[in-house]
Amino acid sequence: MQDSQDGIKVVDQLLVIKKLNPIGIGLLNQPLDADEVALYADAFGGLQLKTQSGTTQVSSGNFSFSSDAYLKEVVSAEGYEPLTLFRDSDDVITSGIVKWPDGISGIFTTLIKGSGFNTIDSYSVSYFGSPTKTVTQPLLFRNVNGAVTGKPPLTIS
Repeated sequence: MQDSQDGIKVVDQLLVIKKLNPIGIGLLNQPLDADEVALYADAFGGLQLKTQSGTTQVSSGNFSFSSDAYLKEVVSAEGYEPLTLFRDSDDVITSGIVKWPDGISGIFTTLIKGSGFNTIDSYSVSYFGSPTKTVTQPLLFRNVNGAVTGKPPLTIS
């Protein structure tokens, strides 16, 4: 971080996280891999979350781990850590205990198991912070070969 003459701090580096494990410091213009998430403070005191698909402002100065944007980005990047997973007879995850990047626990729940492909077609991940929230992936659309052809946006409740 460098101080400018007018007292505003200019941020030119970020912490890159891969599956909740810090893997190094990178430059803002450095591309990220699909399973990496970067969190950094911007020049105005806000917090930005960067993924391979783009950057989302998660705070404009009053960052909250429980913000909807932050929770959606973590779930989208599978940035939570699975601690305990439960599987059915087809070895598909049915539920599990997860840990969010801020250390808060949650529950992963498969809502709809795909028929014929042993896939998870809809799921939710709860966040037991304050307030408690649940991020849900509505039903994915698949073609006859099982490839995802449509992915509705994540919802928060």
